[in-house]
Amino acid sequence: MLTDAKVRSLKPSIKRQKVADHRGLSVWVEPSGTKTWYLRYRKPDKRQDQVRIGNYPEITLGEARESAVKLRKVVAEGRDPKIQGRDDILGNNVTVELLAEEWVKHNAHWKNGHRVSVEKRLRKWILPSIGRASIGQLSPHFVLDRCLRPIIDSGRLETAHRVKGYLSQMLRFAVATCRASRDVTADLRGALPSVKAQHYKACLDTSELGLILRSFDAYGGSPVVKAALQLTPLLFLRPGELRQLEWADVSDELINIPGERMKMGVAHTVPLSRQATQILGQLNKLTGNERFVFPSARGGARCLSENAVRAAIRSLGFLYAPHSFRATARTLLEEELGVRYDFIEHQLAHAVRDPNGRAYNRTNFIKQRSEMMQRWSDFLDLLRCG
Repeated sequence: MLTDAKVRSLKPSIKRQKVADHRGLSVWVEPSGTKTWYLRYRKPDKRQDQVRIGNYPEITLGEARESAVKLRKVVAEGRDPKIQGRDDILGNNVTVELLAEEWVKHNAHWKNGHRVSVEKRLRKWILPSIGRASIGQLSPHFVLDRCLRPIIDSGRLETAHRVKGYLSQMLRFAVATCRASRDVTADLRGALPSVKAQHYKACLDTSELGLILRSFDAYGGSPVVKAALQLTPLLFLRPGELRQLEWADVSDELINIPGERMKMGVAHTVPLSRQATQILGQLNKLTGNERFVFPSARGGARCLSENAVRAAIRSLGFLYAPHSFRATARTLLEEELGVRYDFIEHQLAHAVRDPNGRAYNRTNFIKQRSEMMQRWSDFLDLLRCG
């Protein structure tokens, strides 16, 4: 019989290995390293078959043996576990709501912003429609008609695709933890209308860009939002990276953002121009005692809301998103100022690689990028002055 230490020590080889435990229970070790529990049994017609229980280590040796006992009982009653439905046999009347809660807890590594976004969509689109249903009730048509169709009919195609993705991840988690036999959303491939790719509109007209910059300077709303508006084109960070800036990240000449707050998970350095330093210095008098450079007007330990800068831009009469100014900088730095492509991509925190496929270090080319950021700020000043 197996022990947990023995299962843990099993190593993959060129061919699949089948290591027996007791009374038909075995663990299959794939060449990829995946370890899966199976129970061998005889069907009512006396032919031999096997049923999958789940993966190790998600399913421990003890849990696999408990599941095997339940499956053998079904066989003894003259029923076929595969026809009966493995998840029903194992007594897993787990609801979608409970599964969603466990799935979110399982993904403790998620960044806080992503977690909030996922939980918001779960509460709005999944739990009200199918939250009380058990995993065993789910079928492709049930998921499509009860959960996804209303989202599609409301015109939110991108949301429908995201929700389908969440359900797929949840059900794969259920399979790995022996609560479901398969991911039923796999049968919905092609059932949802395609989402047309939408790129952020960039402002490439230098006259219009000058008008936008003057409007940002004349903004009459919150001084915190005004500073965020002014720094958006200067720093061309992603909107979330800008609004979540902390004073601990800011020094006299640089902003150093830790990897856990960056999209690519890699720490990022932003050289500060004289203009950016001046704006931050003025803002420090207002929010320097706070954690965030751009704290929420609602108080507490929160940063500026996700929609604050976008709403301010729209209130000034411009149909651009904060993200648009990344595309603006990307294009004008190369076409108007002749800056090297790789310097720009570094500053955009994109995954720039060298000819050997190695990712560049984010701290590379600091001197060149510092000069680039100062040239960019000076260029924007010229546009601002018309």
